[in-house]
Amino acid sequence: MDFKLVSESSFEYGCISKYVNDISQELGVYFQEKSYGKDISLMVISVITVSEEFDPFILPHKPKFSKSKHIFIDHGVEIDGSNSLTFSIKISHERLNQISNKNKFFKEFQIELNKNLSIFNTIEVSDFNVASFEQDLNSFFDNV
Repeated sequence: MDFKLVSESSFEYGCISKYVNDISQELGVYFQEKSYGKDISLMVISVITVSEEFDPFILPHKPKFSKSKHIFIDHGVEIDGSNSLTFSIKISHERLNQISNKNKFFKEFQIELNKNLSIFNTIEVSDFNVASFEQDLNSFFDNV
């Protein structure tokens, strides 16, 4: 399964964008050879990290599951978006201000991502092993 993170951040959280990129690469490698069913072959999560002044205006995107063929552009590379799930998570500026290194960001990201895994209850996916995916996701974070 392809796994990608996209950073949506305000200027003062530029270091967070680097952490998002780092974790995206690590998760991409970790999930590269894994498969949880035919319905989702690509997961794209937008990580929203904005300052207090922009917070009310930037809302998380609703989950979107797409079986139809469409193309994503990631760093200038076209990616087949068939059988994809996209959604976003938002980390509050209060919690962002407490993040001082990559490991703390990873833990905060894990907490927020686990809170949002209930999206699988809101989309119609028949062939995706959510329990196995969650187990692998938590195993990844346990070893970081």
